[in-house]
Amino acid sequence: DLNLLTILASQVVMAIENADLYRSELDRERMEKELNIAHDIQMNMLPEKAPEVEGLTISARSIPAKEVGGDYFDFVRLDDRRLAMSIGDVAGKGVPAALLMALMRAVIRTEAGRVSSPREVIERVNALVLRDAPPGMYATLFYGVYDLEKKVLTYTNAGHNYPMLLRRKTGKYEALETTGLFVGMFESPDFEEESVELKDGDILVFYTDGVTEAQTEGDRGEMFGLKRLLDVVKDNGQLEPEALRDRIYQEVFDHMGGNTELFDDITLIIARCG
Repeated sequence: DLNLLTILASQVVMAIENADLYRSELDRERMEKELNIAHDIQMNMLPEKAPEVEGLTISARSIPAKEVGGDYFDFVRLDDRRLAMSIGDVAGKGVPAALLMALMRAVIRTEAGRVSSPREVIERVNALVLRDAPPGMYATLFYGVYDLEKKVLTYTNAGHNYPMLLRRKTGKYEALETTGLFVGMFESPDFEEESVELKDGDILVFYTDGVTEAQTEGDRGEMFGLKRLLDVVKDNGQLEPEALRDRIYQEVFDHMGGNTELFDDITLIIARCG
């Protein structure tokens, strides 16, 4: 009897272990399926292509590090004369970051049509993120409105990487500097609003830190860095924005070498005046 029970016990243990493995595999497949759906939803939230407007050629793309990410960019045509553009980066990765990104997108699209001031739009985004997001979640955000007739970009920056403006005439860069804290951190922070006039041939480069912080392999990986990014733009400034965008991505991936795993989302917007 003891021998029989021992044999039966071993078989029961194997059956239980197989059942647990099967259940775990089902859970994994279900989670993977849900993440793939979330990825598709998030990608559909981002513009499939940049708007076609007279006097400004734009190209943009975002590559998430995981199935879903926290990088964000968008364009809103306010009227025949004005185009709103935004780029942001939610702290963290995965589903929580993606949900906060979706909240920001909804607020920006709602408020962009109500108020004309970029500073006011950022202030309203900050208030709603602070109210609705879990404690400790915040994001960087750049929001600007471009006047197609005056060729003037009016903008506010909430802690995001400064966009860079390459002047065709001088071949020099200007940083679109404004001060402002991250959205979702403090109540009623001071945000600044600035304006810059573009000339034909000038190139605007908007990016998230996943571009400049992409690293080579190894524990002491070297970052791609802002200088490399600006050098690529200057050396290839004759390319159309879409080709220039792709060249930047290629340089970033070449820099990473065999390090194919992205540690952060990578997002770029290239805009050329004229």
